[in-house]
Amino acid sequence: MLLSLSAPRLPNHPLPAYAHSSGRGAFGDVVRDITDVLISGEASPHDEMLLFDNETVVGIRTQRWKYLDTAYYRGLRMSLAWMEYDQLYDLSTDPGENYNVGADYPDVLADMRARCWRGQRDERL
Repeated sequence: MLLSLSAPRLPNHPLPAYAHSSGRGAFGDVVRDITDVLISGEASPHDEMLLFDNETVVGIRTQRWKYLDTAYYRGLRMSLAWMEYDQLYDLSTDPGENYNVGADYPDVLADMRARCWRGQRDERL
């Protein structure tokens, strides 16, 4: 059984999931089974998932959308949001994330930006 965490700061960390599946730890509602997601391609049990670079939230993903406010240039992490070039991808039509559609969906962009910033500020913890 494969498990993932729904807690924002530990979205897919394996250690608590292993402890839970072995019966050595109790994590209550924080642990969710993602076996069908990985094996059968089922939909994720998560409404949204924060994306991290080490401990820093750099984006967020829902079933349809992926938002990134950070990129790398020559090894430096750069904020795209302050340059107003944050990235929004429609994963239903562009699973390869080739085309930024933020300009085409300003309401979705604003919503995903707010969700990401909320995750960066730890409001949901």
